[in-house]
Amino acid sequence: MSPPPESLASAMVLMAGVGAGLVALELSGLRAQLGVGGILDWGILRTGLRSTSCGAPGRALQVVYGAAGMSWLVAGQVLAVAVLLLPGAAFEPLPWLVVVLTVHLLLVLRLGHGIDAGDRMLTLVLVGGVAYYLASGPLARDVALWFVGAQGMLAYTAAGWTKLVSARWRSGDALSSILSTRAFGHPRVGSALRAHPCVSRGLSWVVIAVECSAPIAVLGGVRTTLLFVGAGLLLHLGIAVVMRLNHFVWAFAATYPGMLHLAGAVDGLLGR
Repeated sequence: MSPPPESLASAMVLMAGVGAGLVALELSGLRAQLGVGGILDWGILRTGLRSTSCGAPGRALQVVYGAAGMSWLVAGQVLAVAVLLLPGAAFEPLPWLVVVLTVHLLLVLRLGHGIDAGDRMLTLVLVGGVAYYLASGPLARDVALWFVGAQGMLAYTAAGWTKLVSARWRSGDALSSILSTRAFGHPRVGSALRAHPCVSRGLSWVVIAVECSAPIAVLGGVRTTLLFVGAGLLLHLGIAVVMRLNHFVWAFAATYPGMLHLAGAVDGLLGR
């Protein structure tokens, strides 16, 4: 039996909030890349977006994305996330959740071409969380949770099948190559996988199997989804340690409550 929707929504929002807070803190540490001449220089990135390169919106964002503005954005995000993490019901979560979503969207826009799958997933989960707390009835709240669960299931399935049809992923060469890069690699792990291609191939197939099993797990019901959740957490924790993609853990774990709620609906539909 799936946990109550209220508990699932609360867990979803808390994990997404922590992930969004990490994104803000990580971005605040990229001063060299964000500054003039850096790879994320706003003076260059803004030229690719007509709505942010001229007029009142352009001038407003120029102020928001200045040094002082970015400091306020990060501080505001940390404060909003901290309030969401407070135990009990001392604060209504919706206003603070809207703040987290708004700041996250501003930071994602600031990142430009630097955004990744974790940033996108956090956006979807936060939108689902806002929709849940805005919903006026049980069915609408169910739909908000199902939306997040379906997004998580789709993301895993797409990633898994993309790897499955890739000869380099099936052979293990893609994994060892990624872990040998400066941006997402780990010198010792990359070298070890290069020296032991069988291990690299085995780990690649583990990743493929976990990601491709997402829809099977949800269709199997709550019990099989719980098994997937355990495997997914281990996978993302390993990625966080080796590849330093820390917010990915929270971004994708935040979809698990929605996947469990979706699995519970499957159980109910099949009379299990």
